[in-house]
Amino acid sequence: MEISFVCYSHRLGSCLLPNNVMRGGWSWSQDWMWFIVAIAGVAIIRYSCDSIEISSPVRIFTIIPLVLQIILTLIRLLEANDAIWISSLVLQTWAATAFGYILAVALDRKAGVKISNSWRLLFALMFACAFGGLYIFFMFANLWFTGYPVYNYDLILFADRIEMNKRLMTPPMVATFGSIIATVFLRALTKKPKEISP
Repeated sequence: MEISFVCYSHRLGSCLLPNNVMRGGWSWSQDWMWFIVAIAGVAIIRYSCDSIEISSPVRIFTIIPLVLQIILTLIRLLEANDAIWISSLVLQTWAATAFGYILAVALDRKAGVKISNSWRLLFALMFACAFGGLYIFFMFANLWFTGYPVYNYDLILFADRIEMNKRLMTPPMVATFGSIIATVFLRALTKKPKEISP
């Protein structure tokens, strides 16, 4: 009886929700999490604007993912799929890495403690990965609201278990590998000791 009720509830959710919401890879959390990354970036810029001057390469490195995300959002209005969702995760990781580096430099200047560029880059990488971990909590809630079975007693079908795990594990996985790549590019942009001057 319990199994029948769970399956009936899942079928009912599938009928009430659009197919692209149930199985197409679209999720509200990609929008909400992007806003959180952008808000964090604005707060970091405001915190650091009176203590550091961002160099042109780092400024461009920070602006590019923001512009691309706006374009991606417009595309998402016409079509939403897994490729667009993962692209959004990549851009979020890219932006978070840049914001993390700027925050590390700002803390260095304000605290008056010399932090090497290698540690700044490591801080930027960890800062971006933190958003990937935070994404899991938002994803779990949004999967539940959009009708996915997320609890163990709901995961009767093996396919549903695979699908739920994929949705939950994709953001931190993209953040892990994406932050490494973004940090490598950021390291190339910040080789000179005066890439950001007080």
